[in-house]
Amino acid sequence: MRLGQSALLADLYNCYLLLITNQYDTLPLRLFKKIAANVLYQSESESFETRMKTIERQKMDKKVILVVDDAPAVIDLLSGLLKEKYKVKAALNGRKALQIAQSEKPPHLILLDIVMPEMDGLEVCTELKENDKTANIPVVFLSGEADDEACERGMEIGGAAYLKKPVEPESLFSIIEILLS
Repeated sequence: MRLGQSALLADLYNCYLLLITNQYDTLPLRLFKKIAANVLYQSESESFETRMKTIERQKMDKKVILVVDDAPAVIDLLSGLLKEKYKVKAALNGRKALQIAQSEKPPHLILLDIVMPEMDGLEVCTELKENDKTANIPVVFLSGEADDEACERGMEIGGAAYLKKPVEPESLFSIIEILLS
């Protein structure tokens, strides 16, 4: 509490005492209202400022996850799961994923589908790991295929984890939290 505010609170308390002891004639009502409004305004504005700073800090503190899948429904599903806790970016193909990853504000983690047209997830991961700017971004492979060979290959080229679709939310959050800690 600021010094000026404590003086206002003292004045307000004194006004309150005069009111409850029925000494109305010694207290102009306008003064009481002015003091009360000033104290309330200051505490509300401080509270508002504090809340705004907290909200901004939370937005800034949210880690960014890039979801890459050629199926918009999968992106929607994963984004829906993640959006409360993380900031989510999305890409429908490998080229767009590389652009986002190499941008000024790269993601903290990438959820990457293995099987995609044009450029598959293994190719995307290879390019990410060869670039100094993106080499340290953890990549979690996602695939509906039960292809153990692709899974092994993904881990060999730098993947951090592998999840099979449909993804279980508990597994997804556990892996993300481990990789981002």
